[in-house]
Amino acid sequence: MKKRYFISIGMLYWLIGSTAQANTQEQDALRLWRQHSQQSAQQQQEQSINSEQPRNEITLEGESFNVEDNVEAVGQALYIALNRQLWQYAEKFLAQYEHFPNRQPQLVWFAKGALAREHGDLTEAEHYYRTLLQNEPDFLRGQLDLARILFENKKNIESTALFQQLTAQPLPDGVRLTIHDYQQALQERESWQHSLAIGYQYNQNINQSSQKEVCLLYKEEQCLINRRSPQPINAHGWRYDFNTQRRMSLTGNHGLLFYLNGYGQFYPRQGDYNENTVKTYSGYSFLNAKTEITVAPLLEYNTFGNHRYYHGWGVHLDWTQTISPRHSWNLQFEHKKLQYSQHYSAFNKADISSLFGTWYYLFTPQTTLFGGIDWSSRRTADDTQSYRMQGVRLGFNYQFDFGLNATVLALLRNYNYQGYHSALEVTRKDKQQIYLTVLKVPSWNFKGITPHLILKHTRNRSNADYAYSYKQSEVQLNFEWRF
Repeated sequence: MKKRYFISIGMLYWLIGSTAQANTQEQDALRLWRQHSQQSAQQQQEQSINSEQPRNEITLEGESFNVEDNVEAVGQALYIALNRQLWQYAEKFLAQYEHFPNRQPQLVWFAKGALAREHGDLTEAEHYYRTLLQNEPDFLRGQLDLARILFENKKNIESTALFQQLTAQPLPDGVRLTIHDYQQALQERESWQHSLAIGYQYNQNINQSSQKEVCLLYKEEQCLINRRSPQPINAHGWRYDFNTQRRMSLTGNHGLLFYLNGYGQFYPRQGDYNENTVKTYSGYSFLNAKTEITVAPLLEYNTFGNHRYYHGWGVHLDWTQTISPRHSWNLQFEHKKLQYSQHYSAFNKADISSLFGTWYYLFTPQTTLFGGIDWSSRRTADDTQSYRMQGVRLGFNYQFDFGLNATVLALLRNYNYQGYHSALEVTRKDKQQIYLTVLKVPSWNFKGITPHLILKHTRNRSNADYAYSYKQSEVQLNFEWRF
């Protein structure tokens, strides 16, 4: 009977802890993809501002011209190549032009700055343009190019000030419109970014029942006491997911970032499974054209069954690096100290460290492939509740021509607990699979609200089969509003 008592208590702790853990895993996976897709959308929108001139032309109005070997002719050809963005010719003429002893240094700085910008070396491009403007402070083309370079390198304060100076100059209407677009994009960078998703969900096996039975007492090969797991509970409910963040530039590429995420689910007829989580961090942010780094303290609070489950604090590190137009990666690390409610948890405190590394590859303009490695460690005073998790994430996003945006994601994770559980008579090991599909049609937008459908299926196989193995399916229909 004592063993049966331990199993009953263990089932209660499993019910609370496993449900909260699975919801957190889903949220982390979706948050990582959502963050990447939002950054990509913003970059595409900003890149479209500077597309008024054709690129990669190899002829000049369909005719070939011979350039005489003297400083005036080569200098003129160099300037034309730069204006027409004929970079291959510009590199060739610049190499020729630098051999002339009576060359104009301003044209050399202008050419080197423009070529450095084209090659993605914005720091070097800024250096050459600033050198040029120190000698030619009234050169409007140089001022405009420098303002664009500062914008591309995310130096928002300096770029805003230079664009503002340019608006006081006599400029063509087309250039003024372009400057206005840049100024509007800069304002959006510095403003609050909000998103709210509210939806309906149906969850099969919300209590994560194994739907198995175990014999607690045998006599002469007959089972005298047989224990069945609870019947699975299917529930309808509502969910929400709210995000808000703002980055405030300080100087150069340095700034401050504030982030808050609150999400949860409500089941009108199964209130014991209601859950809410609020997570916020605020701290230092470094941001340039290819690198984004955030280091900040964090706070987290969670309720389950309408009562506090845990609260905690820690540190958050986020590093995103663009390798090339097709390749980028993201690394996120968190370390948290959590204090749990004695009503719900078998332990009072836990230290949790987690690491998520993700690689994104733009396979085609319509297809993004991504994969990652997950690691987590939970340490408690009771080794039976401590674990180490290793896992992988694999997925892809495809944008169909008729407007459907589909994301498919698989999470495969192994949990290895650190202590022998005497009541279960095993050292627990779980193998978990989570499959997610997100379907969205961005063109179905009504006053900024876009619907999307999420399909989720979870399978957990444990060596403590009766208590911890389960299958669970979930359908969500959400309506997302960005403002």
